[in-house]
Amino acid sequence: GLNQQAVETYERIRNINPSNAQSHRNLALAYVRNGQLNQAFSIYRAFEKNAIPQVSDFGTLQKTMVNEYKNLLALNKGSIKSDEADSFYLNNITYSTRVVFEWSDFDALFELQIVNPQKRFFTWSHTPQAEGDRMRQEQALGYGLEEYFMTSSDTGEWLFNLTYSGKNGGDASKPTFLKITTINNFGKAHQSEQIKVISLLGEGNSQTVLKLDLK
Repeated sequence: GLNQQAVETYERIRNINPSNAQSHRNLALAYVRNGQLNQAFSIYRAFEKNAIPQVSDFGTLQKTMVNEYKNLLALNKGSIKSDEADSFYLNNITYSTRVVFEWSDFDALFELQIVNPQKRFFTWSHTPQAEGDRMRQEQALGYGLEEYFMTSSDTGEWLFNLTYSGKNGGDASKPTFLKITTINNFGKAHQSEQIKVISLLGEGNSQTVLKLDLK
């Protein structure tokens, strides 16, 4: 809730690490939360035109930037000069729920297990064995993020279980944090979000990091 302080912090991070793709994305979101819509729009417009200095490639973060750019335009018509944006970004997307996972160390090793209401599960492994190319891209471009979407038909209890396995050659003494943002009614007028931050400690430590009961 300390939106102005968040803006100042993310501006400093962006200035320190301008080549990190996620530093620009995080600053844009901080501007949105602080009501600085035109400043956020400027970042997304630069992204649209591939004109962000020192960032020529957003890797898999590209899809997240597109989703959040469309969201900004859809929910703030009349407050920003949306007519300057390419028509592609004016095509709003909506979901019942959007969940965004961010990790503070790009070399963090973990497995994220997603259990659906039918007790079937999917496991995504953020390890060199399973995602070696992606992890190298994350290190090179500077981002650590993955997102998931649920539609109105995905009702029931969803569990997100995470097993942390340390770091891939990073400083083991430095703590790793997981930030989880849950956005309900994504892209709709009554969109709302909740944010939680979890400390990841101990190799092999497993925990349920998020539980959703979707109506």
